[in-house]
Amino acid sequence: MTTIRAKAIFNIEENKVDLFKQIATECIASVEEKDKSTHKYDWFFSDNLCVVDEEFENSEGMLSHLKNLGNLPNRLIEMASFDIEIYGNPSSELLEAINGLNPKIYYFYEGFI
Repeated sequence: MTTIRAKAIFNIEENKVDLFKQIATECIASVEEKDKSTHKYDWFFSDNLCVVDEEFENSEGMLSHLKNLGNLPNRLIEMASFDIEIYGNPSSELLEAINGLNPKIYYFYEGFI
């Protein structure tokens, strides 16, 4: 399995949800314009919680995605606590790039589409 999936979970500070959503809109526009290997990029909100559900062609696609977003994720993390889960078999390069985010990695075992 080369596909990489990610779930980012944000707990947004009170009174920051509207600003968070503005930056989320910037993220979505950036991905639509620049990313070629992002297959899914969905944002969900429930009060001050946000889940971003993402799917990439492969590890290189997720690395490119992170580069394309630039400083936008840092702006989000400034106003929210953050957890990230990765599903698949990420490359060593991707693991190194996201290590500082303390991701929970779920390695692919088996299944079908």
